[in-house]
Amino acid sequence: MTTLLHHAFSNAPGNCAISFKVTISDASLIGKDLRVEQYIYYTPATIGTFCSTFTKKITGKTLSFSIKQDQTFAYIRIVPPAPYLEITDKLLLTTSGDDIVVKLDGGKVTFMDAPQYQCQWELALVPPETTSEITPDDASTLERRFKELDDVMARQLSILAGYKTKIDRRSWDILEMNVVYKSYSDKLTYFIFYFRQSRDSIMRSKMAAIVEKLMASIDSAAVNPATALNSSPYLYYLYLKERCHAESRYFSNDPNSDYGFNELHSSFMQHYSGVTRDRLLTTLIFSTNFFGKINLLDVLERDLPIIADPLSRSLLTNKRNALGRGKKAYPFKLPDEHDQWVSLSDFKGKVVILDFYFNGCTGCAYLVSAIEPVYQEFRNHPNVAFVSVTIDSSKALFLESVASGIYTHKGGINLYTNGEGMDHAIIKYYGITGYPKLIIIGKDGNIVDGDPPIPTNNGSNSVDKLRSIIANAIDTTNSID
Repeated sequence: MTTLLHHAFSNAPGNCAISFKVTISDASLIGKDLRVEQYIYYTPATIGTFCSTFTKKITGKTLSFSIKQDQTFAYIRIVPPAPYLEITDKLLLTTSGDDIVVKLDGGKVTFMDAPQYQCQWELALVPPETTSEITPDDASTLERRFKELDDVMARQLSILAGYKTKIDRRSWDILEMNVVYKSYSDKLTYFIFYFRQSRDSIMRSKMAAIVEKLMASIDSAAVNPATALNSSPYLYYLYLKERCHAESRYFSNDPNSDYGFNELHSSFMQHYSGVTRDRLLTTLIFSTNFFGKINLLDVLERDLPIIADPLSRSLLTNKRNALGRGKKAYPFKLPDEHDQWVSLSDFKGKVVILDFYFNGCTGCAYLVSAIEPVYQEFRNHPNVAFVSVTIDSSKALFLESVASGIYTHKGGINLYTNGEGMDHAIIKYYGITGYPKLIIIGKDGNIVDGDPPIPTNNGSNSVDKLRSIIANAIDTTNSID
């Protein structure tokens, strides 16, 4: 079964399109945009990145359009204008040839005459697990969380059972697998969270034993290869399973530790092949932030020749191009905390150290502390500018972040994506999926390094490497055209 899964090919094309008809009862939506994102597969960290995006302007009471879908199965995320945002975070399985009728009325979204989509809507509306008290040094907390997730899964499977005769069997099988493996993936995600929070080695051992037993029971179940290939939650479960196996190594005291990247990469290469391997490697590169310990450009140049899955290859090629040295930097124009607009062109002839963050990001706060020696060395240099960009969609959070001094440097330039958050074009341009993110832009307006080493406080040589990159960029004589 495992061999069949690893060597399975993509499903055959269906009718090559899905059709949408949107009926609008709210005149206030006229002139606003409705966006649809299409995914062949996705992971939670890459929603908004792995997609083809289609934007349609609402001009009347109805809106009709089609989206090409060569694969039999894919996923969509519908992003209607405010206040109809209730489905923005939900991805829906689509079958090529489907006609999807969506009604926007009274702030609510309704799927009309489409059991496959109405079913998924009901599944998404099942209340999440209750929030147990977080007690990292108590293994029973993890078990309680697992029980809550089991209860959610049972309710969703009960809903799904009611649609078994109303939905195409292949689609129903994928939805069932999605429900089950979404629950399993959530369990592994909670394990990683609690494991990292705990500082008690005995408790961590107990939690590791619980999750190893869980994974053994999951992996003993039979899996249909064709169904599994179209289940994004199943793919993400495989990814998280390897993360769990390697988790203890993330706590290495080695200051030059790669946080498990190479171990995960080797495991995917050794235990998987075909489309599954390619998509797991792509997920690894897109889903995690290794704090500058890995040069992704080197990884991409090494991996791209062996990637056969067309979608994965396209995504990785775009990632390489976004990080590529010598590529034109995104010509941003963003507001600062004083509502003054700041453009890349304002830094003509300067090296720009550009970092991205969000309020509440512990790694982002850590970066500010760790990069302080570099900041102090270059802050007064006439040809250097430190620019911080928040992806928070709330201006209040942006102002709070700047005032706190936790995420930005005093004296640095602070910018805001003007309410667009991760949907802003600058985030798409660089393909950013993890934070903090650091990019060095040269005096000629081109990328010097799209994945530079991020300094640490634990004795590694990343500070010296970053200093060297900045100093070399200062020494160049080109300027922005």
